[in-house]
Amino acid sequence: MIIKSVIHDLPTNSVEATWVEVITPESTDAEGNVTPAVEMQVRCHSYAAVQMGMLEADLGTDLPAYADLIADVRAAIVPPTAQDIAAEFAAAKTAKNIQINQWRATANQTTFPHAGKLIACDALSRSDIDAVANSVSLTGAFPAGFPGAWKAVDNSYIMLPNVDAFKAMHASMTLQGTINFGRSQTLKADLAAATTLEQVNAITWEV
Repeated sequence: MIIKSVIHDLPTNSVEATWVEVITPESTDAEGNVTPAVEMQVRCHSYAAVQMGMLEADLGTDLPAYADLIADVRAAIVPPTAQDIAAEFAAAKTAKNIQINQWRATANQTTFPHAGKLIACDALSRSDIDAVANSVSLTGAFPAGFPGAWKAVDNSYIMLPNVDAFKAMHASMTLQGTINFGRSQTLKADLAAATTLEQVNAITWEV
């Protein structure tokens, strides 16, 4: 792999670097006719002005040829204003709040524990659970043909011989939803208290 081009985009003060693999090298026949090399692009990456260190590492031994270009990029960096920093921080908080909501939604739609097993709670599984719950709520009994058991994620079965057993499983699902909500509220409290980007970025769903 060889470097093909390193281009400084002045309007954005960014750099685009392209690497190619030479499939067939340039050749010249006995009559002096030149056949151009056949190349295949294998990598193309755009580097923001603050990523010049990454570009330097990627260039490796080719770095000296582009040292002046990289210096020009660094020289053109305009320090952010206080307003820029505040706007970036506010945007990061908004994005993290949305992410926390997404994490909670994902957690609600994955699994919940019951009787030592994990029960699927994706959209299809939840519709099955809701269908049985509706029957139990309306009639006090399982729908016709209910097998008396529920398949866990590991493909084993949890026996549900009666309505009370199903209600206990349903309660486990509800409890997991409550736990997920509580986790999201804890993270949102951490987000509200965050005063730096590092603190915002450190907020994750994993405990």
